[in-house]
Amino acid sequence: GNPDVIKHNLVQQIYHQVPWVATINNFAMAGIGRVLELGPGKVLCGFNKRINPDMQAQHVNDQDSLQAALV
Repeated sequence: GNPDVIKHNLVQQIYHQVPWVATINNFAMAGIGRVLELGPGKVLCGFNKRINPDMQAQHVNDQDSLQAALV
């Protein structure tokens, strides 16, 4: 809730790398077998498939794809 902390964190998020490979590997070690990418693009699904081909990556960008993901 502190505006100064929020501002600092937003700046840090913009200027620093996202440890995506480590994140997906940690998901796999935790037993997570499926991830969802929400939004208009499919970039992260492609990254995820290259990082861990055994993990299912599913793209959700509209009501139909959301319904399919919930099955």
